[in-house]
Amino acid sequence: MKKKLFGALAGASLVFGSLAIATPAANANADVPLDITALNLEGEYFSSWISGKCTNHSNLGSTVATMKSSLGTTVTSTLPPESDGSFEFFSQANTAIDVTVTCTNYKSQSVTSDALSLSKDKATKSQLKLSKSTVKVGDEVTLTGTGFQAGEKVEFTMLSAPTVVGTATAAADGTLTLKFTVPADKEIGNHAIVAVGDKDSKGVHWIKVSTTSGDDTTPAPKPSKPGVKPGLPKTGAFA
Repeated sequence: MKKKLFGALAGASLVFGSLAIATPAANANADVPLDITALNLEGEYFSSWISGKCTNHSNLGSTVATMKSSLGTTVTSTLPPESDGSFEFFSQANTAIDVTVTCTNYKSQSVTSDALSLSKDKATKSQLKLSKSTVKVGDEVTLTGTGFQAGEKVEFTMLSAPTVVGTATAAADGTLTLKFTVPADKEIGNHAIVAVGDKDSKGVHWIKVSTTSGDDTTPAPKPSKPGVKPGLPKTGAFA
């Protein structure tokens, strides 16, 4: 599997994910393809993994991909000249939202995608559920999945800094279970878990880390108004 970019952005009950930083001007040319790689539904939350490609990307300079939600939250990422213009964004919200991406290249030319709706009717077949809504580092948790292909080997990666937490093989009915320990290097806050199968099934789930150690019971801070969290580095790799 290919190396990918990972990241994160936050708002009032909204967490966004990305690939870096800049503020381009947008033209509504609708040539940036967007795809809901995975959209998980659990309770009131929509956890989404969106991928796409900047069609105006050039190897002569960097391209900036800027994602904006219908709630007004934005996050940006810089795609280097040696990349193929592909990007990924992650988001979590407690309401259906629309997102658009603007790609601005090194000559300050820009194109903007059509809006992509992240709503219940767009949920992907592969769905994930965690045994705990909030965890501490060092906790052992169980992740269950449905909607995978029979016999599919699935690798699970936890972000921010990508960490493979395990693999599982789907049963004949497409279900799977993975027990893993929350890595010690995960900071307080929201982290996406992505699942990629060797038969092209994909899933995403948001995990909330409430403490930096197993003995600390301080609850995780909750965002009170729209804002931006730092993007995450382009370091994740799916083998």
